[in-house]
Amino acid sequence: MQVFISNKEIYEIAEALVRTFSGGSPPQMVDIDEISARLCIPVIYETFAEDEQDKVGYLSDGVKPLKVWKDKMKTGVVFPNNTIVLDRFLLRPEEETRRRFVLAHEISHKIINSADPTRNSACFDRIYDSERNYSFEELQNRLSFEEAQANALAAAILMPKFMIHA
Repeated sequence: MQVFISNKEIYEIAEALVRTFSGGSPPQMVDIDEISARLCIPVIYETFAEDEQDKVGYLSDGVKPLKVWKDKMKTGVVFPNNTIVLDRFLLRPEEETRRRFVLAHEISHKIINSADPTRNSACFDRIYDSERNYSFEELQNRLSFEEAQANALAAAILMPKFMIHA
């Protein structure tokens, strides 16, 4: 079973989240870290050691290990279920905008997964490289329905209609 969330529902979820956690009046900027904290979604920063170097965000399912660097060695670590792991490079000041979107994207996977109990698999967020030639399978994974919905919800959370049209 695949849960379909319409664009209208995506906008409604995003607006409710931002209004609930911003104290009523529209904020100047959505505090995605506060939303994560208020939803009790832990966020951890690690240096990814995955074979595919384009992975920058991860929502753990509590089963599949994520390869990270520990003591100069690639180590598979199973993080607790629904823990968001972001690559440490996103903490650089010049990566703040990307960090906020990747965090919103992974929060979106968590929200969408909670609407569909059968969909509790680990999720990666990846950097798209416009210079790279992707295989059909790679494009299919990057442009999947689940990734498109997570991207749409992340954008709606960071830029809710009521803040844009204000």
